[in-house]
Amino acid sequence: MRRILLSIAVSCLALPALAGDFLDAMPDVPLMSGLAEASDDDMTFDVPEGRIVETLAIGQPSVDKVLAFYTRTLPQLGWIQAGETTFRRDGETLTLEAVAVEHTTRVTFRLSPQH
Repeated sequence: MRRILLSIAVSCLALPALAGDFLDAMPDVPLMSGLAEASDDDMTFDVPEGRIVETLAIGQPSVDKVLAFYTRTLPQLGWIQAGETTFRRDGETLTLEAVAVEHTTRVTFRLSPQH
């Protein structure tokens, strides 16, 4: 019993990045602490091949911290990194674009059917 509890505790410690919110437009993609989703800019389409979604999050974390967070966190959720800012899972491709604009970082999340 102790071994089971210890393995559960260790597993929980390995997933601290998963605690918190997820994007409203993409409920399977986490929202990094320090970012806020700008839901007024959401675009969602259902097509025969799957879904197409684009959403924007804005906040204070640097571009490097944002990219490091998603590079570390998305694989824990089953996303396979296919490029520096591209991930694939279950027939879908997720692309991130993080840019610094004045004193904020703007992160665009684009989800589309995998080609």
